Amino acid sequence: MPPTAEQAGGLIGESHVRADRIRNASYELSCRLHRLWRYEQYIANAQWQGNLRLFWEDLKVKEQFNIRQLEGLLGSRKQSGF
Repeated sequence: MPPTAEQAGGLIGESHVRADRIRNASYELSCRLHRLWRYEQYIANAQWQGNLRLFWEDLKVKEQFNIRQLEGLLGSRKQSGF
């Protein structure tokens, strides 16, 4: 029978789960910030392509909203037990 996580020395319980939530949210925020930077590049490259430029600008606005939400969650994690 394989050892349990406790026997193997792994982290068990709320502290491990909370660390994962913070790490996941921080990683996702980093990815979304990088994506936002790429959208800026795409918008610049599509300067005279009206529909394509509007598409990238729309994604940029949506991504900015998502970033604000994630930043809010990470900022309030101490108060809420995130």
